[in-house]
Formats: sequence, structure tokens, C-alpha cells
Amino acid sequence: VDRAIAGEPGQRGQVVFVAAAHNHGVDFDAVKTSGESRVEVYGRATGEETWRVHLTARLRVDGGEPGTPLDLHAVHARCTLPMSGTTYYEHLTGLGLEYRGSFCGVEQVWRGVGEALARLRLPDASCAPSDWGMHPALVDAGLQALFAALPPSGEALGVKEPLVPFSFERVVWHRRGIAAGWCHVKILEGDVASGGAAVGDVAYYDERGALLAECRGLCFVGM
Repeated sequence: VDRAIAGEPGQRGQVVFVAAAHNHGVDFDAVKTSGESRVEVYGRATGEETWRVHLTARLRVDGGEPGTPLDLHAVHARCTLPMSGTTYYEHLTGLGLEYRGSFCGVEQVWRGVGEALARLRLPDASCAPSDWGMHPALVDAGLQALFAALPPSGEALGVKEPLVPFSFERVVWHRRGIAAGWCHVKILEGDVASGGAAVGDVAYYDERGALLAECRGLCFVGM
């Protein structure tokens, strides 16, 4: 990530996604032929002439390994502090992160030391998971679960200020979308108590524990 996409309240602008020489999506046939494609995201506010680069990445399609399945029993043994989705969102609202409607996909979380397990489900039945690699609302729900992996303070979450995702090192998609499943979050490093950033890994699984997607080196920073 080169620059966050941000603006003043009410400000309008444009965002363009460019991949494999196409402006509206990814030409996977071209990626398979060349082996790799460059992905870029540009943006500009209304009235600006210059497009700014917000994100650059490399996209690659390969067979790959299926990924290690989720050991639900072992993770539950380490993550022993349960919290309902309703209570969890109340805590997030208290941080200034107010999620509503389809973006309330966390049903339950179990907190541990530097890790957390979350049960995810698409709240809106009209969201067809087959239309996506993974539905954006479900992806976002997994990112929301990062707060549960931060060191807890009693019954509260271990952070006092809102954090937002800023960058990541690598994302791998193993299978197509689901309507419900699990998310396992691990904190790799960070000092959020003093207003710093947090870096972690987020893995998504289906209801049987098969790995669907991984986001490695995800960095969250304070607003």
C-alpha cells in the first residue's frame, strides 16, 4: 500500500482498478499465460487532474498446495475466553468502529494469548457466496476479528483506540466462497497499548475446517 484512500466527509472521487491491462477486472487467462500480472489501484478526488497510486501488487495463478486444515480442537484449547458477536460489536462501537447490516458477520469469538478464533456468517441471505472468491463482507468480518487476538484487559478488548487495515504482505485464495465458516487470527508483532501498529495473519476456513484463504503480514495502524 502506497497511500491510504481517504477524504473529507462528503468528498467525492474516483478509484480505478487496473490488472492485466484491463480496467474492470483480472484477465486470468492472461495471468496464466504470463505467469504473473501487476495489479494497481489509482484514485483522485473530484476536481483533481492527477491520479495517485494507492496500491501495487503482483497476481499469480498456480496449482499450489491445498493448505493446512484448521485444528479446531487445538485452537479452542488455546482460545478459552468466549464473547458473543453482539457483545463484540458493542466493544467495537465503543472504539468508534460501528458496523451495521451485512458487515456484522462475526457470530462468536474465542480469545487467547495473541490469537483468536471467530465464527463467521453472512448476515444477509441475499449475498450469494458463489458470486465471489469470498464475499467482501465475510472477508471484512475476518479482519474485524483481529481485535479479539490483541491482549485482553479483563472482559474488555486489549485496545483503546480504533485500528484500521493498512497493508499486507501476501494473500492466497485456495477455494471459492462460503456463507459461513471459521477465521483464525494470530498476532505476530505490535504495541497497540502505546498507540502503535499490529501485524498479524488471518486465515479463513469452511465449516469443516478446510483452508479457503490466507492474508499474511496484515498490518493495522491507528486512525
